[in-house]
Amino acid sequence: PGAPASATASQAIGVTIEPGPLVLVREPAKVVLRRVPGTSTFRATFRDLRLTDARGIRNGWKVELAVTSIRTEQGWRPVHRPVWLSARVQRVVAMAASTRGLRATTPSGFAPRTPVRVVSAARGTGNGSFDVTMELVAKLPTVHAKSVVADLSFALT
Repeated sequence: PGAPASATASQAIGVTIEPGPLVLVREPAKVVLRRVPGTSTFRATFRDLRLTDARGIRNGWKVELAVTSIRTEQGWRPVHRPVWLSARVQRVVAMAASTRGLRATTPSGFAPRTPVRVVSAARGTGNGSFDVTMELVAKLPTVHAKSVVADLSFALT
């Protein structure tokens, strides 16, 4: 007996990629900022921001962050002025996409409830999913707690 005969078959199939939404898939609602020892500066790094642009139109997008309130963990008292805030994108990881055309900004000196742009995609770019790691810094000279909680709001347009 000889070797079994091999057969090859091929079939053409059509694939259609339907457009999807521009959406924040994951976003942190709050973050705990810890005091830098010996200073009035509080710092937090968070990695829970994920956005997806599945529209397929390459119109670009922007993400804005607003710190809606800052409270101490002891008794949940709101923190009053003066408050100085800074946000910095540390890293953007693209999944099945390119980071070409992405721009991170570093707004500083903004007040609570003031939306600031933190990352954007230029027209002609931005399709795919992106994980964003950010650092938030608050200078709170009148707060003596070891940590504070910042409530966050994100907008993707």
